[in-house]
Amino acid sequence: RMLDLHMRNFPSIPTCLCKIGFSYNRTMETIATVYPRHRWKDCVMIASVECKLGSTANMHQRNVTQFAKQNQFAVRLLKRMQPKAYFIEQVLPGEKSLAAEAPFLQKVDFHD
Repeated sequence: RMLDLHMRNFPSIPTCLCKIGFSYNRTMETIATVYPRHRWKDCVMIASVECKLGSTANMHQRNVTQFAKQNQFAVRLLKRMQPKAYFIEQVLPGEKSLAAEAPFLQKVDFHD
């Protein structure tokens, strides 16, 4: 649903949905089907892991450990892809687990 919404609102931006956490190579192959590898170094990429796993609104099915693992996978994936810049959405519950992977991590509060 979110992917459809994004594609309607931003039709010129290549978008794909990948199940992350299993294989860096397979994930990169999937991304390459919508955006060629030779252009990755010139783009800004955004990764957003499944927010239900880390959401406080989902306390009974929340899994912060799995949420943190998905965020770590996303950071490692983006490091391998080497885009010009990247953003990871929904990091907060797993923020401490990313300190070693992304010492440059900076929290941005979009409510301000």
